Amino acid sequence: MKFHNVRIVYFSGTGCTRLVAETFRNQLLETGHTTTIVELRHDMTHDESDYDLLVLCFPVYACNAPQIVITYVKGSQVVHHIPVALISVSAGGEMTPNLACRTSIKKELTRKGFAIHYEKMLVMPSNWVIATKPCLAALLLRILPKKIRPVRLEATKTYNQ
Repeated sequence: MKFHNVRIVYFSGTGCTRLVAETFRNQLLETGHTTTIVELRHDMTHDESDYDLLVLCFPVYACNAPQIVITYVKGSQVVHHIPVALISVSAGGEMTPNLACRTSIKKELTRKGFAIHYEKMLVMPSNWVIATKPCLAALLLRILPKKIRPVRLEATKTYNQ
């Protein structure tokens, strides 16, 4: 399915989630999708432009979405079944403390009328408290486009049902 306007909204505290969002944008542009990317900031106002797919990317903070992401979702206008791909980013992956990181965001998006069609945790290098070893960090960064390509295709398959 070709979306007319894909909106990628992300928050990145240290740059890893920004890289994930930019990689999504680049791959979507390569396949002919019109794509807008927006970095969440505390002083931003809500842009209510049309889009038919929202990709929301955020890092895991204390087992949850960062407050700026929660505030953005709560301030979003009510929509009618716009599909969402929800991407969380963490060095720990889908481990016990991180498992609920998307729960509050999913509830609020659903309450606003969005349709959660895809969610995924992407593992990126740790750059907080304990750094990832440089060789592993380089590998994670090098394979990022390969990890995102199936996410994009799986999400597209879901929308085609």
